[in-house]
Amino acid sequence: MWSAAVRHEKGVLADEWGNTGGQSQPTGTRLHLGARAVVEVTGLRNPCDQLDQFQSGLKAAVLGRDNQGNLIRKAGVMGIVLASGEVQAGDLIGVELPQPPYRPLERV
Repeated sequence: MWSAAVRHEKGVLADEWGNTGGQSQPTGTRLHLGARAVVEVTGLRNPCDQLDQFQSGLKAAVLGRDNQGNLIRKAGVMGIVLASGEVQAGDLIGVELPQPPYRPLERV
């Protein structure tokens, strides 16, 4: 697990916010939030029209296309809470990768 600004581990590059430059974390990645909370990432969430009810244009902002025209989801994952805990603005996010082989996140 790590929470450095940028770290490369077993082919997955991410910063402390989980941003991977277009590459998603693999299924089973565990996010350690705050002192005790842990969430295991299980899949990609398909953005829905409810986003635009919150802020106009938000759904379009979280969707894009790669060079081959494939849909890129820029936000939204599903996860399982493995350990509860208080999380506050400014808390670091530790990323714990699952054991290889890595499975890409699928839409759920």
